[in-house]
Amino acid sequence: MKYAKLSGGLPHFAPNPIRVGADWVGNPPETVFLLQGYKPVSFTERPEAPSGYEYAVVWSETESAIVQGWELREASELPDNEALSILLGGEGE
Repeated sequence: MKYAKLSGGLPHFAPNPIRVGADWVGNPPETVFLLQGYKPVSFTERPEAPSGYEYAVVWSETESAIVQGWELREASELPDNEALSILLGGEGE
């Protein structure tokens, strides 16, 4: 099981080991994560998108969990390798 806090719409996963007071606890039980404000993360399988569309991951928080969901969007016109190049500071191809 993974544990996280949701911040800025993204999960920030709990470290392992985790610092509790002045001590480090390796492979802590669920109670330690919960006491530190982390919640269990619920992952879901990405659905198959219709032609011309794609699913983007979205995260939400309930009272007891961080939940992965999917939002249907129009497909990107850029091939993945060009989009990645631009994001990493290149100019694309």
